[in-house]
Amino acid sequence: MKPYQIDNLIATTTTLLLLFLGAAIVFSIFRRRMAERQEMRKAILEKISGEEMVRLLESEGGRAWLRDVLSGPNDARAGVERAMMVLFSGIACGIAAVFLHELAIGIFGAILIAASVGQLAALAIYAKRRDGQ
Repeated sequence: MKPYQIDNLIATTTTLLLLFLGAAIVFSIFRRRMAERQEMRKAILEKISGEEMVRLLESEGGRAWLRDVLSGPNDARAGVERAMMVLFSGIACGIAAVFLHELAIGIFGAILIAASVGQLAALAIYAKRRDGQ
């Protein structure tokens, strides 16, 4: 192999390794959060008696609280927060790609930006339909 091919191979391998390492870290964080939420749900359901559960389910606020506890917040604000987090991650990848001159990181940033814009568009359409009904 020629020296420039070895350099390209090292750069590509390092970039892929960093991307996989970053994905593994994000995956482990998501997995830990999901485990923590599951433990919290289990603890709440064990502590709530049958009478308290009936009282919670009788009121609209209690049903909303219980729905949020069991399934997580499902409002538009939480969706916008998640989309903005992904958007800023994509922008950060784009900036890193410019400084490091790595196309793979830039492509990953573009994918993150596209995903966040798609999520924001879906949230806008959902909010428009919900307001129209």
